[in-house]
Amino acid sequence: AASVGWAPTWNEFGIYSTQNSMVPRKSRAGGLACAFVQRRAICSSSTLDEAVRALTVPGWSEGASMNVVDVRGKRMANVELWEDESSVLEVTEDVMNYTHFNQYKHLTTRKGRAVDSPAAFASDPRQARADGLPPPRTAEDVKAILSDAKIYRPEATITTMVLNGSARRLLGLCAPP
Repeated sequence: AASVGWAPTWNEFGIYSTQNSMVPRKSRAGGLACAFVQRRAICSSSTLDEAVRALTVPGWSEGASMNVVDVRGKRMANVELWEDESSVLEVTEDVMNYTHFNQYKHLTTRKGRAVDSPAAFASDPRQARADGLPPPRTAEDVKAILSDAKIYRPEATITTMVLNGSARRLLGLCAPP
């Protein structure tokens, strides 16, 4: 059991998730609430594929970027969602260095437009900084990236979590190590 919504969430089957806050250009009144879709998806899923299927239902009121990890299956995916659209990127060893900073990266509208406003992120150096760092290989490497002075934002970061799937440990960071 854990908090559901924007908090790190996990279940007894080794499915973990986090949500990055997103700022879509518009939202739909009367759609599905993010927290409830996430709760149903994560609490009832025993594999990554089940969690992704449950998250990618159409009808969301807003949007989200979900990081979903299947510890037992040794798989991870980033799932971007907005209203009736979704995009899934499985994060494999070939991807090497995948980071996500509150901006849609692989989901577009049906017309191919950005879901959010790219101008809103023009002065945000975090993605470029993370992309320029070597790919992490250990939990310590991940912590170093997340605590980098150009990435960590103490005025805006609610929580930073590092999941070490092979060790089955979830570490919460309060400030840069």
